[in-house]
Amino acid sequence: MWRLRRMIDRGGRLPEIRRLPSTATEIGLSFDDGPTAETTPSLIELLRVHEATATFFLTGERAMAMSELVKALVDAGHDVFSHGWQHIRYGRLRPDIAVRDLDRAEAILSRIRPTPSPYLVRLPYGSGHGDPRLHRAICQWNPESRIANWDYDTRDWEMADGCNDEAQLKITCDKAADRIISHPGITGSILLLHENPYDASAPLSARVAPLLMSALLSRMSERGLRGSRIVPTDPKRPT
Repeated sequence: MWRLRRMIDRGGRLPEIRRLPSTATEIGLSFDDGPTAETTPSLIELLRVHEATATFFLTGERAMAMSELVKALVDAGHDVFSHGWQHIRYGRLRPDIAVRDLDRAEAILSRIRPTPSPYLVRLPYGSGHGDPRLHRAICQWNPESRIANWDYDTRDWEMADGCNDEAQLKITCDKAADRIISHPGITGSILLLHENPYDASAPLSARVAPLLMSALLSRMSERGLRGSRIVPTDPKRPT
């Protein structure tokens, strides 16, 4: 059963997803900040080879510039949702402006695939996560929205820090993959991952996603585990 938080009548909070349904064989893969030419094609190929699927939270400015990559993700069987337009902190905005930012990105995505229902929302930086006004505004925008959270933060956005070359970065990513796969309760977890993350300044930041996923997916396959989309339950089904 999905770990959904029920709507709070007075607080108006949206349901929240943190883990997959009870499973002994799947790990939820969620990627923020794409699409990018440096990461998306490699991820599509890695996921194909390992017969895995994932959920991608895409920014509008990158999706507009790389619409062919959005289509490639959809054609490969992955889910895509809005991650806002420019990856800004919604906690610093009026709720109506934040929702307008979400909607602007979804308008790009909806040209490529129908708007999903239920609709998963991954807030940039997690900013505004606890603001009931933002939750209510998102619910008015799309009543079938769910907050797509995670229960394992890979911290991949900092893995390239201090790495002088790709060989050193590969060692860092291999060690990270070992930590992830050995984490207690990793099956059923939703992982927070990034493509080429916003605000990451290390020269090799764009290489983290392909190297980390190559290592992680190989370890998962060795253990009979599979990467999965974080598809929510039917909203009409009791939780």
